[in-house]
Amino acid sequence: MRHDWKRTSATPLWLAVALATSTAALAGAPRDRILYRFHTGTKAVSPDFAIATDPAGNLYGAITDTPGASCGADDIGCGVVVEFSPPKTSGAPYLRTTLYQFTGGADGAFPLGSLIRAADGTLIGTVTGTSNTCGKGTHGCGSIFALHPPGTSGQPWTEETLYTFRGGADGAFPNSIAFGTTRGTLLGTTGEGGTVCDCGTVFQLDPPAMQGGAWTATTLHAFTGIPKHMTEGDGAEPLGVVSDGHGNLLGATASGGRYSGGEGGGAFGTVFELSPSAQAGGAWSESVLYRFGINEQNPVSSLITDAAGEVFGTTIFAVFQVQAGKVVELRYFQDDDPGGFYPYSGVVADSAGRLYGANSAGGGPSNSGALYRLDRPTKPGDAWHETPLYQFKGSPDGDSPFGPVTLAAGALYGTTIRGGSFGCKIDDGVGCGTIFRFHVSQDSP
Repeated sequence: MRHDWKRTSATPLWLAVALATSTAALAGAPRDRILYRFHTGTKAVSPDFAIATDPAGNLYGAITDTPGASCGADDIGCGVVVEFSPPKTSGAPYLRTTLYQFTGGADGAFPLGSLIRAADGTLIGTVTGTSNTCGKGTHGCGSIFALHPPGTSGQPWTEETLYTFRGGADGAFPNSIAFGTTRGTLLGTTGEGGTVCDCGTVFQLDPPAMQGGAWTATTLHAFTGIPKHMTEGDGAEPLGVVSDGHGNLLGATASGGRYSGGEGGGAFGTVFELSPSAQAGGAWSESVLYRFGINEQNPVSSLITDAAGEVFGTTIFAVFQVQAGKVVELRYFQDDDPGGFYPYSGVVADSAGRLYGANSAGGGPSNSGALYRLDRPTKPGDAWHETPLYQFKGSPDGDSPFGPVTLAAGALYGTTIRGGSFGCKIDDGVGCGTIFRFHVSQDSP
């Protein structure tokens, strides 16, 4: 049955070219492997970060709660950026190295969202806490940071704060970052702030005109939610943006849109498009392409584009495609689906246009989630075909994949918030979480 549930310039060298992540042709029998199990002493709270990769096979992530400086009650850590390196012995766990530990001062705290990696290895990400006060709590409104690798191996990485949000028109609590469509720029979204209703923003960061100068933030759009005395609006809590290849930006909001009254009533998010002005420096214009209803529920992941420029995303229950300004449901996951349900991890696409994702629940007797593939229909108008790839089994295997999945060199990488080893800070008998790799090509090493 379907679920009708309420939702509980002077361009820096490091930013000149984004690292191109290769994907191999995908075929054959898939294989699974847990690369790292979080354990006693790591203090990771439900690891749900996205994995960034490099050509050497190293993995990178930002963990919110870790040992070190305390940034709140209950001894909450300020967060770290970590590297997981392939072991020298085949089959051994990956080796964890802390690249940078946030202090909760000017460098911020509580990293959130995906890391992106520039050509020289610099990692760029977001933190939701900063030392400035902005009227939204004791930990500030967040910032964008860059973490530069050392010139000499073994030396410390260098943290640089690119921009600190003030909580007004520029937004607050950044939740995504991506390379911009113009050389040297960055694009992102904030979950709060703006000019009307504290509903979030889309922003662009431009590098300084002179070396050592300040980065400049421009708010491309501030969301209005559902304006007073109206039943619909443009949404709230944007989840990131992607380029459509023609200068426009597409994204989804987690809430707002159209109010659906009655039992379980609410507003369930939107898909939007931002278009630049024909005049240099002019305001961007927004179009709402779709407003989700109560039976569709809210978007839960950033949109993605495939090699052909087609746009996809996920709601709490389904995978959808944006087609000619409309949203088309490709797969609605049922609670008895062998590929699981709740696609919080979003989807990724291979070079052939197949989609891969992770469902955080269901999928087998342990109800620990599953990985799946969606194949295009062979005839126009037919449905996409789902293939369950792997059902997680719970500890010592993974349990509940929640973070975004990454496709690199013929393998899916991701994290589970439970499973693995026991005994961490908030274990609760379900395990401390894992990093997994799932080969989707039989010929992958």
